[in-house]
Amino acid sequence: MIRPKLVILQLGVNDLKSLGLISDYERIVERSFTNTTKIAKTFANAGKKVLILTVFPTGDISIPRMLIWSDKIEQGINKHNLNLATINEPNVLVVNVDHLFDKSLSLHKDALHLNGLGYERLNTHIAPTIAELLELE
Repeated sequence: MIRPKLVILQLGVNDLKSLGLISDYERIVERSFTNTTKIAKTFANAGKKVLILTVFPTGDISIPRMLIWSDKIEQGINKHNLNLATINEPNVLVVNVDHLFDKSLSLHKDALHLNGLGYERLNTHIAPTIAELLELE
């Protein structure tokens, strides 16, 4: 059985990308935040430390995606990240990583996923926080 000391959550963008198709902005953003919070609390209540990473900005939008893409997606990501910043739960830490991913740096594989360089940049940024959280054991 796996017994992690730390759980890292980086989620929400798949819910938020539906803002390009579904007009219920508030419900989608709130559901994404609620789901993230529930998952984090589940692990924290089981005695795990939880590191939640904010949703980073999307990469370049491919031509087929442009047909269903909307500015509301980036707005939803920003709102979701602001909501994440309000989490104040024992054993749960939110780390802002969206500032690491400027579109000009070519750190995305596609609109939603990082490439190898993107993950290197992300890992370099969060490694000290992970070490600190595990040191507190």
